Order: sequence, then C-alpha cells, then structure tokens
Amino acid sequence: MLVFNDRHFLRHISMPTLREFTQQHKISPKLNIDWEAAADTLHALVGKELDRLEESLVKGGLEVEARKDLEHDLMLWHDDLKRAHSMSNAQAVQEFRCICADDPMALAAFDNRTEREIALWMLAFRDKAFRDAELHLAFQAKTNGKFWKSFDVDHVIPFDLWHNNDVWNLLPASKTANSKKSNKLPSTEILRARKDCIVGYWEFLRGKNSQRFDKEAETLLVMPPDNWQNALYGQMCNAVEVTALQRGVGRWPAP
Repeated sequence: MLVFNDRHFLRHISMPTLREFTQQHKISPKLNIDWEAAADTLHALVGKELDRLEESLVKGGLEVEARKDLEHDLMLWHDDLKRAHSMSNAQAVQEFRCICADDPMALAAFDNRTEREIALWMLAFRDKAFRDAELHLAFQAKTNGKFWKSFDVDHVIPFDLWHNNDVWNLLPASKTANSKKSNKLPSTEILRARKDCIVGYWEFLRGKNSQRFDKEAETLLVMPPDNWQNALYGQMCNAVEVTALQRGVGRWPAP
C-alpha cells in the first residue's frame, strides 16, 4: 500500500501555485516564510516551517488551546494536500471544468496549470465547488462502477441558512428533487423514510476519512465511540427542526 507523502506531492507544484495555496490556507499565519526568496528554495522553506511547527508539538510548553489549534491546522494542511492529490486526475479536472463553466476567473486559472495545481487552486479559492466535485466522484464510486450522470450534491440544511459545507450535510439527490427542494428544509417524514440511506452514505464517507468526518460532525456533537450513526442522525434532525422554527423556512416535500 502506497503512503501519501505531502513533501513529494509539493515538489511537483510550481512556485506561484504553492504560494497561492499556502497563503490562502488556515495554517498560513503560523508560517514565517519569505516569499521573495529564490523560487527554487521555497519548497524547502515551506517544509522547514512545517517541521518547526511539528517540533513545537513534540517539545511541549504550549497552552492547551494553542496546542489543539496547532494540531488542528497541521491536520488540515496534511489532509487538504491528500484531498488535492486524490483529485489530481483527468476525471476530477473535468468535474472542475463543468462546475466552473460559468466562472471565467476559475477557467482562466486552469490555463497552464497541471492537474495537481488545478486541484490545489480549486481547494484554495473554490472550496465549495471542490467539495461538490469531490463528493460527486465519491458517490459515483459507491455505485460500483455504474457512474451516476444525473445527480446533484444537496445541502440537507441549505447553505443560505447555515453556510455549512460539512460532509454530513451533503448528500446525493436527483437533479429534479434538488431543484424542487431548493432552499427548503427536508420534511420530518422524508428524513425518517431516508434514514438508512443517509446513514449509509455517512458510513461510506466516514470510511474514506474518519478524522475529517468526525471533526466536521462536531458542528452537531462530539462523536461517540459507539452508535454514532443514531446520535448524529438525531442531532441532524433536531437541527433541521430548530432551524425550521427559528427561520420560518418551508419544508420539502410539502405536506
């Protein structure tokens, strides 16, 4: 089994893309990098700064909250590079181009960039579109090679209400259903009827990256070691009901 090496991955990234991605990333304020240094030294400088942060965890002396914050940012850095690596292929780039068909800035950014660099640019500047493409391909893979050509990625709790792109809140839906649901909240009845399906996709996605799934699920709860499926499902349903009451949002399908 091949082990992903983020340093090796970054060696294939041009200096402009490396700079853009790093400066846009959450870990950027913790890095001390002279971006005016010689281009052929920047990969090494980024690596040294990351080593410095990793060593500060080993040495200790950090306050509890500062340590947790640094651990989280380092986890995101390594995880985001793995995500970009997994989307560095022709099929993913085609997904990006389709999603960004009406986004001239993104299409211009794709010019003269490799598949790796396009994936990094998308993750840095079009995070929602990157996640949509990422999940679209993941849901296709779940059909055992029978690729779904006509489905959308739907926000269970609409983005306009929560501004939430956590993976538990994103599920496949037919284009017709997604269009009809629009910015409405799912009805209690459909959530009950589709519970097994929702949980099945959660189990699939958590199997892909449990650390990230659990971290994003903290929006709703601290993931329990056992029976997390029912706990998360219950909290999601509660969040839907509370949002419906507080915001006066319509439900889909209508009763």
